[in-house]
Amino acid sequence: MAADLSADAINRMAFELSERQPIIGFLQNHRRTIEARFDMHYPLELGLVLSGRMRRYCHGWQTDLRPGQVWLCGVWEPHGMAVARAPCSVAVLVIHPPMLASARFDEAPDLHCMSPFLAPPPRRPQVSAANAGRMLDLGRRIARVLAGHPAREGVWLRLILMETLLLLTERWRPPAEMPAETPRFCRRVGPALDMVFGVSRRVAVDRAAASCGLSRSNFARQFRQTVGMSFARFSLRHRLSQAASELMRTDRPIKAIASLFGFVDNSHLNHLFRQHYGCSPAEFRSRRGDAC
Repeated sequence: MAADLSADAINRMAFELSERQPIIGFLQNHRRTIEARFDMHYPLELGLVLSGRMRRYCHGWQTDLRPGQVWLCGVWEPHGMAVARAPCSVAVLVIHPPMLASARFDEAPDLHCMSPFLAPPPRRPQVSAANAGRMLDLGRRIARVLAGHPAREGVWLRLILMETLLLLTERWRPPAEMPAETPRFCRRVGPALDMVFGVSRRVAVDRAAASCGLSRSNFARQFRQTVGMSFARFSLRHRLSQAASELMRTDRPIKAIASLFGFVDNSHLNHLFRQHYGCSPAEFRSRRGDAC
């Protein structure tokens, strides 16, 4: 993620999402230009530019978005933003992945709602010039829902999300190398997700599979289809993000942080941290005074 290497910090963000509250929305109004900021989180993210111009970064790829254009972020995917032209307003939906992974429409069996988020960033769907006005109207509807706080706000946001995805994928097809079928069994891997979030140390794949009542091979296949990456990679990203958060929040020695989150030693944490964040843990911590 070459563009991400200039980030002062990659912040791990937490959202209280669940089956009972699978989607939340918020508005951001930027009155001035902003340099690049980076974060990552478990929920999916769909954002829509209402005014101004926003620059988005993801895995070394960047793009400038104008009113009526959209960005998508996957599970635990480091990503960044900068305000290229102010004032800039955006509407953002944060989505519990199982909600989309289990969505199915009998009248459109080829509609797989997770696919746009799982495709490589440059190959994710984008809004055509002809549809920019319609997409902008959807963004304004999100803004009205959030401003009005109607009863069943989450249902309204879910309906607008589905309309947004329908419009976004109208002429888009997933890359050929992606799975053709969206999984319908998110609850099967839920215990493994809970296990990752509930402990700080590494969780063995065999133990995670057993918690779901699945064989190792079946668990590996279902987890990848549901979350979009292997269990080992997902667990590693989570532990690295916890370590990054600890580096930013505390003065605890790096050796102690490595041990706390299940890394063999300083060298092991340093190697993986450089691969993921583009800098050493010490360099990451040194920038916290400038973190957004």
